[in-house]
Amino acid sequence: MLLSQRVRSFDWVAALASLLLVLLGLAMLFSTTSEGGLVSSFFMRQVASLGIALVAYSVFSLIPYHQLKRYAPLGYGVGLTMLLILSQVGRVIRGTTSRFEILGVQLQPSEFMKVAIVLVLAWLFARHG
Repeated sequence: MLLSQRVRSFDWVAALASLLLVLLGLAMLFSTTSEGGLVSSFFMRQVASLGIALVAYSVFSLIPYHQLKRYAPLGYGVGLTMLLILSQVGRVIRGTTSRFEILGVQLQPSEFMKVAIVLVLAWLFARHG
């Protein structure tokens, strides 16, 4: 599929609604954490995360979803491996071991497993009727 066809078939309403919700959240975060016009580090970290998320969203929205079925079992296996490693070397925060900390960035493998489970179940149901 050509890039122009992918852009035309893009769900602009869902993307704009999501962006409006994120911007509303940023406005609330700014109003609650800023003092005297100074921007807080929480707000800046959230803006940086938004930038990374927008790039990832743009890249993944251009991939035809039919190609994901090829990688569903691999993604599920990688996710399970990450959860097993997490149970051994993960950082304990408030009594739970649910995150890796890599270069000051916390990563939760369970969030990736949510997507992997949906993909692998869709792959299994499509394969076995």
